[in-house]
Amino acid sequence: MRLRWVIVAPVTGLVMLFLVVQIQFRLDEQRTRVFDQELLYLPNEHLLTHFTAGMGPVIADMLWLRALSYTVEEFQGDGRFTWLSQMGDVMTRLDPYFLGAYRYTGMFLAALKADDDASIELLKRGIEHNPKAWELPHEIAMVYMTNRRDMPESAELAALWLQASDATGTAPARVRATAQGLMQQHRMADLERAMWEGILLSATDEFERAIAERKLQELVIRENVELLNQASQHHAEITGATPTGFDDLVAAGILREAPGMTDPLGGEYFFDADGAVQNTTLLNLAVDQIISRMQGRIRHFEREEGRPPQSLDELVLHGYLRRIPEHPFPERSWQYNPATGAVR
Repeated sequence: MRLRWVIVAPVTGLVMLFLVVQIQFRLDEQRTRVFDQELLYLPNEHLLTHFTAGMGPVIADMLWLRALSYTVEEFQGDGRFTWLSQMGDVMTRLDPYFLGAYRYTGMFLAALKADDDASIELLKRGIEHNPKAWELPHEIAMVYMTNRRDMPESAELAALWLQASDATGTAPARVRATAQGLMQQHRMADLERAMWEGILLSATDEFERAIAERKLQELVIRENVELLNQASQHHAEITGATPTGFDDLVAAGILREAPGMTDPLGGEYFFDADGAVQNTTLLNLAVDQIISRMQGRIRHFEREEGRPPQSLDELVLHGYLRRIPEHPFPERSWQYNPATGAVR
């Protein structure tokens, strides 16, 4: 948090704060008009730049505090983070050299909102203005290691971004070691765990620690699912039948007792129709991530075509999507509203 000018000139800071409040108040008065809803929550950078007489960095610092407060509230609330991308855009356009806004908004977009497209776009823009900041290419590498770990060549792309981070000449030695290890082994889960454990140990902020703890819990859940699926496969090999529940694994002598695994994030383990073990926490995360990606493509379509697509199939027809992603939950499908452009 860099209240640089406020420390030097508190009177100017108070004037600027008053100005932001007045701008927001005027925008709030216009909520009944037909405007883009996002612009009503936070003044865009063009209005702020005009009304603050070039004092963009001052306002960016103040909005950063507001963005942090909003992120914490969403993390503890419904977790939608609807305005996070807009906030990042406004702050970094007001102050293109605001490293913390690029880095942490990019991290929050990927780790909390599961919007890896918006995260990478913001971080790349930050690199243009802060080419010596090792943190920005490092965060892009983390997106490939976490949000995009199941995509082809994710490990190689993560390693390339880590090498770009090392090439700035300012990165810690561990960045180079991680890049080399990634290229040699591609052991994404181990590297992801090491990353979050490192953040947990070094974090000085409660919120940052909470994110790291949650990501480590997600890793444990994924490992449990993998172990249970190995047991399920073994059951099919020795009995010739697909298990329908954990009791089948106990009856076959594969498990001593039905697993007492408790999902620390409130989800449940279950067998799908094919005998594969699933977990609702992981499936919900996948749903959020896919929806975020599709909404990004829909916004792109709307900017280019001047309207929302009439259907998700139209995104494929015009090349915005290669295909419509399958729903992670068995026997569920996406619901799309062409009037609002929203996917559920």
